[in-house]
Amino acid sequence: MIPWEVNLVTAFGRGETLAQQLQNNAFHVRVLDFTAAFPREYLRGPGPFPIANEVSGAEAKTFLAESEKLERGLAFWLPDGPLELNSAMTPFYAETRADVKALHHPVAEFKNDWLRRFLLQWASPLHMESWALETRSMFPFDSELGLIPSYEEKQVMTFERFQAQGHPVISCQTIEDVGIDGSRLAEIVVSAGQSMAYGADQWIWCLSSRETEMLNAEIAEQIFNRGIWRPEWSWVSFHAACEAGPWLDGFPGYMVVIGDVFLPWVYANSVIVRRTQGDNFQMWMKVPSKTLGDADQRRRWSMEAETLLNSRLSLAKWNVDSAQWGICPHSPVFEAHHKDWGAPAWKNFEWIAPERLERLDMGARLEREADCFVRLEQWRNDQIKKQGASSDSSVHAP
Repeated sequence: MIPWEVNLVTAFGRGETLAQQLQNNAFHVRVLDFTAAFPREYLRGPGPFPIANEVSGAEAKTFLAESEKLERGLAFWLPDGPLELNSAMTPFYAETRADVKALHHPVAEFKNDWLRRFLLQWASPLHMESWALETRSMFPFDSELGLIPSYEEKQVMTFERFQAQGHPVISCQTIEDVGIDGSRLAEIVVSAGQSMAYGADQWIWCLSSRETEMLNAEIAEQIFNRGIWRPEWSWVSFHAACEAGPWLDGFPGYMVVIGDVFLPWVYANSVIVRRTQGDNFQMWMKVPSKTLGDADQRRRWSMEAETLLNSRLSLAKWNVDSAQWGICPHSPVFEAHHKDWGAPAWKNFEWIAPERLERLDMGARLEREADCFVRLEQWRNDQIKKQGASSDSSVHAP
């Protein structure tokens, strides 16, 4: 086994910046990429949320440099008009709107505190009712936010750059077996054209427990011996379009459209609308996972979203196409009780998945990757010290 060898088990480009950072710091990284094993409706790309530019590490900063800044920050289209949380208009909103004031000075009354509660739950991996108070971190609305250009999303969320540097990326179809040595994950056997066994000192697992179960249910139960997290909700995407007109100049590149702040923030009552090009848009909403495969349900969701958008601006003649749809694989949402389930206790296992993230946006994932790099560096330093102590003892032994 090569010293300081790390196996990265992943899909959809997750962990590429971490793999590059490790490789650039004298680790030996092998990427086991299972993207091809998942259905086509699992979209490539970072998902529905903008990216906060708040991460460390040169590799992550290079990744974020490809994003386009949201000049108006996080924008909402509410029943009473627009709201922007990080633009030239924000000071005005902070003076005139009680819901914006409550972002920094929480109040008990829901009608004034709804926005803060929304931002606590919006990108959370745990589903909570709108009136409940989530305990995880709030989406960083006051940070500089950006989006990967829509025409580059599929290219960015891959391991093309890592592979172009001559590093190994192995396309895998399934997991056939796993080797466990006491409290350590020793190796896995994968199907990659043929059966191949790969071991490593350390493992970074960027698949969710449910994704691992989709590859091999029996193996998933061995690796995730404290339970499989199955999503209750998922973020689904549809293609949308409107007629060209002067209103296009007024649209932000990204906005959250809420029908009624007092109703649950799911289905078409809370949709994300991202402009991709001209009068074309990508639209996201959170829906029950168990109904994703139902074409009739997808048509109903798209029609409800279309109705909402046309009620705000009928001149645009919005159209939402349920036939052009996809699932964000990075953003499953679990029942709240799952937060009490622990991660696998393997000593050489780092789990970077929605189950272990504070939020589902790419910024939170990059922060988790940065923490993982620090821990692996500390592990290597500890091993070097132990080896030095062992060598020193042997030299001076009588």
